[in-house]
Amino acid sequence: MKTTFLTRLSATFLGASLCALGAPIFAQNSSAPAANSAASFAAPTPEKLPNGLEFLAIPDRTSPRVAFSILLHAGAEAEGADTAGWRRLVVNAMLRRAPGDESGNLESLRRAAETLGGEIGASVGDDLIEIYGVGPSENGPQLLELALALLDKPTLSDADLDAARNRQLDQIEAQEWELAARIGETLRGQLFRSNSGELLAYGLPEQGTALSLRALSNDKLRELWASLKTVKMTVSAVGDTNAPALRQILANRAMPARAFSWPAPQFAPIKGDAPPLVVREFPVRNAWIFVSFPAKVAPADAPALRVALAALSESRAARLSTRLLNTQLATGDSPALTVSSQIVARRHASEVMLSAQTNPQNVDRVKNALVDEAKKLATRPLSPLELERAKLYARGSWSLERQNLRERAFLSGQSAALEFGADFSMPARLQSVSAEQVAQAAKKYFGQYAVALVMPRDVDEE
Repeated sequence: MKTTFLTRLSATFLGASLCALGAPIFAQNSSAPAANSAASFAAPTPEKLPNGLEFLAIPDRTSPRVAFSILLHAGAEAEGADTAGWRRLVVNAMLRRAPGDESGNLESLRRAAETLGGEIGASVGDDLIEIYGVGPSENGPQLLELALALLDKPTLSDADLDAARNRQLDQIEAQEWELAARIGETLRGQLFRSNSGELLAYGLPEQGTALSLRALSNDKLRELWASLKTVKMTVSAVGDTNAPALRQILANRAMPARAFSWPAPQFAPIKGDAPPLVVREFPVRNAWIFVSFPAKVAPADAPALRVALAALSESRAARLSTRLLNTQLATGDSPALTVSSQIVARRHASEVMLSAQTNPQNVDRVKNALVDEAKKLATRPLSPLELERAKLYARGSWSLERQNLRERAFLSGQSAALEFGADFSMPARLQSVSAEQVAQAAKKYFGQYAVALVMPRDVDEE
C-alpha cells in the first residue's frame, strides 16, 4: 500500500482528510469527521517462521474476504544519488507488459487472480516494497502463491524497463508544476542530508532524477531487483484467513540464512537558531505554510503525539483552530483559512508536520502561531475536556484508517516490520494517554524545525 507524504499532501490541498495507500501517515485535519469509537479487531499473533520469515494472521470473520501484504524490507536507504528511483522503476516495470510481449508474466498472473475473484499488485513506500493480494477467503492460499510468483519471477524485459523509465522521466517533468510534489520534495531535501550536505534516503527525490534514471542500465536494474531476494520479509494476512494454509506456504519458501539490510542513514541535525526556510512561488490564490519537525519517534511516544496533534487541529475547538480560524482580524477575516497536522512515520526518521492556508499578508503571523501552539503543549497542559476530545478523535481516526481489509493488512504488517509496536493495541494506548504524556512528547519532539512557504504568483507571469 502506498501512502506517501506526497499523496497525503495532495489530499490536504484537495480537502481530503485521509488517504488509503502507503507508508505510514497518520493525519489529523480540522475538517475530518471523528468516528464515535475505535473499531476493535482481534489481536494478531506475530510469529517468526523457521525460515526467518515474519508472519501475522489477523482473523476477522465479518465477511468471507482476505487481504495480505508481503513486505520487503527495502526502503529509501537502498538508494543513493546515482541509483535514486530504482525501486519504483523496477516495480513499475514489473506491473506492466510491453505491447506485443506474449510472455506477459503479470498479465497471466492477474488473469489467474481475477479467475479466483481477487487481485494482486505492488507498491513502493519510504521503507518497504509491498506485494499485495485481496480476494475471497476460500482462495486466499492460491492468491498468496500468485503474489509470491509475481515477486519471484517478474518479467523485467528491456521493453518493460525502458517503458517504465520513460514514464518515470515524464512524471519527474510533470512534477515541476505539481505543488504537493514540489513542496514535499523540498522539505525532505532540507531535512534529510548528510553532514557534508548530500541528500540521503528520504531526502532523495522519490521518483529519482533524470540523471540517475538514465544512468541505470537494465542489467543494473535487474541486479538491484535480484538483491531483494536476500532481504527480510514480513507477511500480514487479515480477514477470514486460513492461517495454517498460508503459514505452510510461507514456511516452505526458501529464505536467506541471514537477511541483508542496508546501513541506516545518518542525517545531519538542523543547526543554528534560524530554521531552514524555503520559499516557492506558484500560480495559486492563497499562501501555504508547512512547518516540519523531524524526529525519530519512539513507539512508546506515538500515542501521545497522535493525541497532541488532535488537540492542535482536530476540530474548530482545537488550539490551532481557535487561534487561527475562530479569531477575527481588523479586516474581519480570520488569520488562516485551514489548519491541519499529521505524522509521517518512518523507520529512520519521521516528520511531525503542521500546515495552514492563509492570505499572503498573514504568512508570518500564521507561521509563528503554528510553531508557538505546538511548543505551548509542553508548558500549557491540556485540560480534561481537551484531552478527552483529542483522544476520542485520535481513536476514531485510527479506526477509519483501517476500514478496508487491505489497509489493515498493510498497516498491521508495517507496524511489525518497522517495529512500531502492535498496531491492534493503539486504541487502548491512545485511551491511556495523560496530559502529562502529551506535554512530555511536545517537549521532546517540537524542537528544531524546517519551514516551506508557497506564495502566490500571478498566472500572467507564466
